[in-house]
Amino acid sequence: MEGEFGVLVTAFILALFIQLLTGRFKEFITDRKTAFVALLISVLLCVIYKAGILDMLGLKAQLPYGEYADYMLTGVAVSGGASGLTEFARGILGQIVRARDNR
Repeated sequence: MEGEFGVLVTAFILALFIQLLTGRFKEFITDRKTAFVALLISVLLCVIYKAGILDMLGLKAQLPYGEYADYMLTGVAVSGGASGLTEFARGILGQIVRARDNR
């Protein structure tokens, strides 16, 4: 998915999948283990699909393989499901708006 909001849309879609999967996991394992499994799957999917929110915001990694830190952080945000990602996006977008207003 291309464009300015392509990564955010991808992250939200991944978050919805994670939320659905964790709902299924809860039938078989405890809540604590479900959260861990959701985290692992989220980070793995973000790395596989190169879904990085920081890169989309213009924060480019300066070290070799630094983009993987972005993918992992995005995976952590995605692991909270759609509601967790919404809170994350609000925080990030709020910071961007404040930074632009201070210019």
